[in-house]
Amino acid sequence: VDLSRTAFLLVDVYLPPPQVGLSTLSQTDYNDKKRIFEEHIAPALAAARRVGLPIVYVANSAPRIAVEKSTFGKHLQAVGTDFLKEFAEESVDPLEYQRGPTESLVYPDAIAPQPGDYYIRKHVYSGFYATRLEALLRNLDVNTLIAVGIRLDACLGSTLLDAHYRNFQVILL
Repeated sequence: VDLSRTAFLLVDVYLPPPQVGLSTLSQTDYNDKKRIFEEHIAPALAAARRVGLPIVYVANSAPRIAVEKSTFGKHLQAVGTDFLKEFAEESVDPLEYQRGPTESLVYPDAIAPQPGDYYIRKHVYSGFYATRLEALLRNLDVNTLIAVGIRLDACLGSTLLDAHYRNFQVILL
């Protein structure tokens, strides 16, 4: 792997407290997930920072693009997700994004975004669909992604497949 052309990609690595927002985790499941973040993802992130890889977070968001009226938005509503409420953020431009209390986008301290990291907001499963992710990676001259996340069956998997289709090498930790 050519580290000069590699980025570290974190997909949806936030962890809301049990029974808050999208979280339907029991306390035990929450503790298990937190342990994975702290014992596995945090050391990998720290190593990526040490060798100077660009750090790129990809996270759900609530852009003001009428997502709730889309087929995907209707799917989310059918499974009980209030997209605009779940992914509202307190510190976004209210002309572009749904502004409100952040319920779901809570990052454990060990893996929270830091100054200088990149943060891409997405509104469907893939971090590439209608976002600035590909432009960022091309501008950084990245061709390899080292990726972490939790939901390989949804957002992480969709993002990595789209990376592969765009000719990025993908390493899933």
